[in-house]
Amino acid sequence: MTHYHHAPGPSSPPGPRHVPPQQLAGTPSGGIRIPPPEVRKLLLKSRYAGFSRVYSAVAVMFLVLAPFPLYEPQTVDGRLIEYRTFLEGATHTTATMLGFGMYLIFVAALVALSFQPLARAVPTLVAVMAVALAAVLLSKPSIVEPQKPDLTPAGLAGVILMFLTAGLGVAQELALWREAKRPTA
Repeated sequence: MTHYHHAPGPSSPPGPRHVPPQQLAGTPSGGIRIPPPEVRKLLLKSRYAGFSRVYSAVAVMFLVLAPFPLYEPQTVDGRLIEYRTFLEGATHTTATMLGFGMYLIFVAALVALSFQPLARAVPTLVAVMAVALAAVLLSKPSIVEPQKPDLTPAGLAGVILMFLTAGLGVAQELALWREAKRPTA
């Protein structure tokens, strides 16, 4: 059996070459090989692809929860009060219209992160919007009845999902911040 060895030289194919650590000791990267910017960006996109998949699944979950009622019906002074779904309540009062606008911005930011996982500040926007929407759902500012209603299972699932999404946004922003601190040249 014949083995062919190709000696490195001018005709060798381009590619990474091994450089002994003692030759890299004085480099600005401290001996770590840093890929060119184009390759680095592709590596980062593949590293944060998991965030994209999670954000797209979360956006779908929020769209699925939208047509369900958020609050349990209650009886006040002998009359039954049923609360609208999130989509039906969008034209009811100013507070619900503002909440619906916040919801649309929130879902749009989730969709944006599904396609562009390296977008800076968007994970922070998602985290802030998630906490704000959860606070709105828990405080029930548009309900003026003497007794505030309880959340339905869909409303409770929405609040839990919002807090988990806020944690995801903070985790991604911290990861992007840490990545920005790495040496690039």
